[in-house]
Amino acid sequence: MTLLGQLYREGNGAPRDLSEAARWFRLAADLGDANAAFAYGVSLLKGQGVPLDRAAAQKQFQRAADKGHSEALYNLGVMAIEDTPGAPDFKKATAYFLRGAAAGSADAAYSLGVLYHNGRGVDHNDVEAIGWFKQAAEADNVPGMVEYAIMLFNGEGALRDEAAAARWFLKAAQRNNPVAQNRAARLLAAGRGVQTNLVEAMKWHLLARNAGIQDAWLDGRLTQLSASQRATVEDAVKKFNGG
Repeated sequence: MTLLGQLYREGNGAPRDLSEAARWFRLAADLGDANAAFAYGVSLLKGQGVPLDRAAAQKQFQRAADKGHSEALYNLGVMAIEDTPGAPDFKKATAYFLRGAAAGSADAAYSLGVLYHNGRGVDHNDVEAIGWFKQAAEADNVPGMVEYAIMLFNGEGALRDEAAAARWFLKAAQRNNPVAQNRAARLLAAGRGVQTNLVEAMKWHLLARNAGIQDAWLDGRLTQLSASQRATVEDAVKKFNGG
């Protein structure tokens, strides 16, 4: 039943039908399938094929979480923060995120990093924060990569390591994260943690700038390129964008 719901949701082998997808997810959830309960919860949360109902979504996430579903635990943590306007329950969120991260949710690990770094729901602890950001980064969570790199570069919660920071910024930049692209550009232009490469730096700078991140210092370095170097950069940007 869960598979049928997925097929209808994705339009794979049948016309896309979110109402039918939600129906199959609900049926499977009622039979105890944790993945179906989570999927039905998402349908309710987003109003996909069913009326939007956050309270009902939360109940479905709880059903899935009771069976150890990592992303359901993460979603419950988010809802603990978002669903109490003016009084977010960060302690409750932390408890859910801890369980979610232990069950394999990279999003939950990233969220724990944010909470520990900002001292929300827990005491401020950069050693804990960088550990959670590292876990998220190693699980392919792009925001986790960026925050882990920032803390490594600044020496927060761990020894300063510009080379490792550069590697993580570049990895996140390849995943089209504008903040990482800007940071990678700066490191490449300055030769911090990585060999100086102005052409590669300007590729990342233009990509970040196109996404809305302005950087006057990098704009100045851009003017130092020769015409042929500028052409190489523009070709690299087009290639990155699939052109």
